[in-house]
Amino acid sequence: MRASRCRVRLDERRDFDLNLKTSGGTWTSRPSALVHLVSKDGTTGSGELAPLPGYSPDEFDAAYQALAELEPLEIDPPDFAKPRILLSRIEAMVPRSLPSARFALSSAAMDWIGQQMGIPAWELLLPPTDDGKADALPLCALLPSDDPAGAAKALIADGYGCVKYKVSADLEQTTKDLKAISEVLKQGGLGGGCLRLDANQGLTAKQLGDTLKALSTFEPDMLEEPLDSEELVAWLSAGNTSPCPLGVDESLFGAPSMVKAWFGTHQTAAVVLKPSCLGLARCLDIAEQARSVGVDVTVSHCFEGAIGYTAVAAVAIAIGSRKLPSGLAPPQTVASSTKRAGAKPPFVAAGYITPWDTSGLDTEFAVRG
Repeated sequence: MRASRCRVRLDERRDFDLNLKTSGGTWTSRPSALVHLVSKDGTTGSGELAPLPGYSPDEFDAAYQALAELEPLEIDPPDFAKPRILLSRIEAMVPRSLPSARFALSSAAMDWIGQQMGIPAWELLLPPTDDGKADALPLCALLPSDDPAGAAKALIADGYGCVKYKVSADLEQTTKDLKAISEVLKQGGLGGGCLRLDANQGLTAKQLGDTLKALSTFEPDMLEEPLDSEELVAWLSAGNTSPCPLGVDESLFGAPSMVKAWFGTHQTAAVVLKPSCLGLARCLDIAEQARSVGVDVTVSHCFEGAIGYTAVAAVAIAIGSRKLPSGLAPPQTVASSTKRAGAKPPFVAAGYITPWDTSGLDTEFAVRG
């Protein structure tokens, strides 16, 4: 087979409504644009550019411009034999400083390559030692700030076995919410380890010790990012011990040295990988580093639309833990970008993602521009 010449085509920007409030900020909308890789035979692979303003390491306009300036790609079929290397090489056409653009391009590439090979995109990302098969992936669902206990009850009824609560600096309100959520979990037959907490680095060093102790009574499977990463690593390195298992999320966006510093504390339970904020190659690299030191791997969306979410799901199927749920309950931005209003991805049901058999990314349910 001859090499295929693929051009990059971008759709216009679209803004999704978003109702999100954390200790790090409030969002009412977020930008997105679909990215397509098109070859002469008509095969089209699609990805999504979706940095979250004020949270992602890069900004939409710079990422969009970088993709718009790309020359056509030459993809040689013999390179299909090592898809991870091929995808990393394609992604490297975009500067490392623009991870959302990198992941948008590699998503379109994995969709295109999967279609050419007749295999699902997630299979391209499996470690070389795997046999091309993958089990269903358990999911964790984010609770809204309004009536989190009521939302938890509905999610449990829908089959979810893990819910996530955003911790605020107001420990009194947090404790009140968590007591109500814990009661709902208990009524649903769920015990310790079915609750996840995330502080988005919103706590202070002064309140850290008492807050960790209080939060540990709710038996979370992990607490993500309680404090600024450098301060927390210093606190742990000083001989302090967290009574809650700790998860690393936005700390991963920075220099690789910070990842090593976290692992060096020997108190990291899991990494939370956001491909739209890290890029595909960096996600795969961090996952390998984590597993080499006994740290678990979960994958999370960053409120992408349907196509971006599906690409993130492909990463999660390939490298995500089957013990710790991944933060991939479909967000409202997915429902806003489906052919049928409010439709769920066909591969999501009862709190799990089931690996699809469709070639490339299973995005038939999604609006493609």
